[in-house]
Amino acid sequence: MISVRPSALSALALPRDGAAPTPPVLASAPVASPAPVQSAQPAQPAQPAQQTVQSVFSSIWTAVSGFFSSVINWFKGLFSGSSSSSTPTSSLSPSDQALASQYGLLATSANVAAFKAEVSQYASNGTLGPGSTNSGAIGQLQAALSQLGYSVPVTGQFDQATAAAVTSFKASNGLHQNYQAADGSWAINEYATPDVVSAMLSALRQKVGA
Repeated sequence: MISVRPSALSALALPRDGAAPTPPVLASAPVASPAPVQSAQPAQPAQPAQQTVQSVFSSIWTAVSGFFSSVINWFKGLFSGSSSSSTPTSSLSPSDQALASQYGLLATSANVAAFKAEVSQYASNGTLGPGSTNSGAIGQLQAALSQLGYSVPVTGQFDQATAAAVTSFKASNGLHQNYQAADGSWAINEYATPDVVSAMLSALRQKVGA
């Protein structure tokens, strides 16, 4: 014989007035959400100690070589070329730029100014050169050049032979202008300024005394 527990009978709702029995309401148990599946990451192999040491030395060498490279480049920039006063600039006026191009001058404002200052004195200090009309003084200059060994005929006209002789004399005796040529060297022109004539007279005295 099967015995029924009272607690089991109380779970059934007894019908009233001939109504159909109400089925019991079963409480639904909460369903746990499945835990997210994490993909397994492959383990990173340990870096060998030798490779780590090589990486460290490589970084150190890169930093050291970069430092020395910057120092070398600094010294190259310090000693390359001429001083800042000889560096061409773009601050020249159009007229000064034209002068620099026409006469082969170093294109700096200071250099072009030195050229104009020197040339402006030629007419007032007795300088002899192309265009000079003092035939007597030109003849004496030509005679002095001839005695110094230059092949210059005495014509009283400042011709190409005279200009070449004056330029050669100045170059041989370390005489130059107060301005620079386009390549940065001191310019030497064909004009016989008073100091050039004085140097010729000194050279003639030494030659006669010898």
